[in-house]
Amino acid sequence: MSYEHIYFFIDDTGVLDVPEHSPFFCYSGYMILGTHHKSDVLRQYSAISNSMKEQYDVREVKGSTFDKTDKSQLRDEFRLMKIMYRHKSVFPLTVRVDNARLRSSVFHTEDNRTRFKNYILKRLIKDALCKQISVGLINPDRPLDIKIFIDEEAQRTSGIYSLDQSIYSEALDGIHNWDFGAYFEPFLYNRDTKIKVDYVDSATNRPVQCADILANLFYYFIENDYDITKLTGVSNFVYRREP
Repeated sequence: MSYEHIYFFIDDTGVLDVPEHSPFFCYSGYMILGTHHKSDVLRQYSAISNSMKEQYDVREVKGSTFDKTDKSQLRDEFRLMKIMYRHKSVFPLTVRVDNARLRSSVFHTEDNRTRFKNYILKRLIKDALCKQISVGLINPDRPLDIKIFIDEEAQRTSGIYSLDQSIYSEALDGIHNWDFGAYFEPFLYNRDTKIKVDYVDSATNRPVQCADILANLFYYFIENDYDITKLTGVSNFVYRREP
């Protein structure tokens, strides 16, 4: 069975900045295949999250809700993450950026930062889609409806395309890397495919709150040099490291 409705829920942690200000920047979240599966897993997540809202007396349950020096609170955060991990049509994903390894020009302007953020996010989304194309859960010849929700204020690219247009162009037309003289083939083939990016407030978007939990845990692990395979060491995890 292949799925035509594909959802991404993404949050970021850290700051894309000189390493003296922030050592890491990450995007984390989930890809969910199928409207029915999305509704099912979020219903399970919401039931636990709602009980934790009362327990912690907060408006929304996010990574910052939990004091990780308290083992019981850390277990609660893992409990929320594992709801997402257990579902067969949910795929966790993360891209990690070590700021010290980037060229300084990335930090020179806000436009440069935005271009780089869009670049790494596109690569993460492409990896997630291609992995499921390779096993037959996504059919690249069929029209797909891809929705991407990001917990961020609206931003603009410095180029001619918005992020959703840029993802669409690369997926359906391929892309030339003029610096290396390389051409990357398209990986989706039906031009009726729709790709939509929305920047949302996590307070009103429960799925993006799920992404915040994973983003928060991942950053906590790398910041403290813990074993990240406790998060990434599952077969359906899509993990990138940039550059």
